[in-house]
Amino acid sequence: MKQSPSGAVFETKDVKKAEYLQSILSRLNDEVGTYFKLLEKYHELSAREVGFWSTLRMLMPIVEAVANVVGEKPQDFLGNHLDVKTPYLVWDLFRHSLIHGDLLQHAKYGIKEVDWGVGLNGLPHIIQNNHIGIDSKYIYLKLKEYLESQVQTNDQSIVNIEVGVIYNNPKQEIIEDFSKL
Repeated sequence: MKQSPSGAVFETKDVKKAEYLQSILSRLNDEVGTYFKLLEKYHELSAREVGFWSTLRMLMPIVEAVANVVGEKPQDFLGNHLDVKTPYLVWDLFRHSLIHGDLLQHAKYGIKEVDWGVGLNGLPHIIQNNHIGIDSKYIYLKLKEYLESQVQTNDQSIVNIEVGVIYNNPKQEIIEDFSKL
């Protein structure tokens, strides 16, 4: 479970599930969909392909948000809805490497070592021979498909989402930052 900053709690708001998922879908189409279109145009003109890490950096927080709304762990969401066969390992390797760092990390357990890579082809993930190859465009397409199906159900149940941070007992640095505003 996500932890609030030190000295703070998350502020939350009740919203209708279908409306919130529709807003996520709209942002996914506008932000990530547009980015994939721009990457495709760039790749047509350049011999050097880019966007591998950045696409996952955009997608993993969205995966986490959707998982929270539908009551699943992000890892389970990856496995249940985005066709990731090693969801817990993928979450640790990809999300933590790319959100909290800037270096491809590997994983070891016993004598087995696993490396990973990112594709942009919209093809299913490749998980074999001690390698995990996640296709971020495939995640985008599967996530879009999932959200569209959930929005169509028009689920009017109420979900509680984070909308802010309330500092009750902040660190001195936070107090100083607020004084600058």
